[in-house]
Order: sequence, then structure tokens, then C-alpha cells
Amino acid sequence: MRRGGAGRIARSAGAALAATIVALAASPAAPAQGVRGGADSVRVRVAGVKTVEAARDGAGALLEIRVALDHARGFHSWPDEPVVPPELAGLNPIATSIEPVGLPAGVVVESIEWPDPVVVTVRYSGPPLELLSFMDTTVARVLVRLPPGGISAGGVPPDATATLRVTLQSCDEEYCYPPRRLSLETPLVPGDDD
Repeated sequence: MRRGGAGRIARSAGAALAATIVALAASPAAPAQGVRGGADSVRVRVAGVKTVEAARDGAGALLEIRVALDHARGFHSWPDEPVVPPELAGLNPIATSIEPVGLPAGVVVESIEWPDPVVVTVRYSGPPLELLSFMDTTVARVLVRLPPGGISAGGVPPDATATLRVTLQSCDEEYCYPPRRLSLETPLVPGDDD
């Protein structure tokens, strides 16, 4: 796992993707479900919450919120730190990011840890190119520190939730599709796998 910033800002789509984006934007509006590159390409979900460090020495417990990106067969998404091959110079891919947008008072994000991306082969501009991407099931770890009172002592209400905004751009071997931004909400209660 690699650590990343708690709030990456998504970058705008580059000139190399402009034709694809314009073509998709010009098509009639349709729900993302069932649209190539839409919700069916990458399912985003909270895969669990667990305690990774108990409260101690005046510090609250450290919780891990696991965010899973389940890529459909043939799809991948740009990683949190995209590397653009020289053959695609000028391309501005949309980095996958997780941004905490709703946390209870006193809950702090300590870090977001990403897995290493894997090599995929694409044909965006002619001959096959290899680039680094997330694919299959990718799980990021959002580490949040509870206040010293924690949940059980009343420092955080027992029904407290965290809201995370996930931004990603799904791609197949020929095209990258318009970015998606969605929100996930999860209770700040460790699951049975603790």
C-alpha cells in the first residue's frame, strides 16, 4: 500500500480524450447504468470498517474504511497517481481519488493508502501501449482517527457516519470515458471482521 493525500483534486480531461468526451456528451442523455463506461464499468462500494489500532494514551482508536473498486471485465481506471507514457504526452488523465466530505466532529483522516497499480495494454492512439492502472478489484484504505472519547464513550454518536466522495475515470483498451463522481456513506462502526 502507498499513502496518498487525503483530498486529491481531479484533473480535467486532456485533448487526446476530447473527441471521445464530445461524442459521448453529444449523445442523448441516458442513465449511467448500462452505458459503456458508466456504472456497469466500475462498481464502487465500502468493503468494510475495522479497528486497526485501539485507543491509547489520550488518542482515539484508528479505524480503516475499505473502499473497493470492482472493475468489470475489460475495464480499468487511472490510479491515484497516473503515469502517462511518452506516446500519450499531453493527456491529462483523471486520477482516482477519495475525498472525505462528511465526517463527525473530531474525526480526522490520517491517510489514504492505495494499492500499487498493475500494467494494462491499451490501444488509444494506434499501436499497443502499456500503462499503469487499477483493475479487477482494487481496495483503498481510508484511515480515520476517532476523538479520544471514541464511539462507545460518547465522543462520537453511535449512529455517526462518514461520507466519502470517489472520483474515477473508467477506460477500456480503446477509450477513456467521462469521469464519474459519487458519494459513499458508511457507519463508523467496526464490523465483525475486527
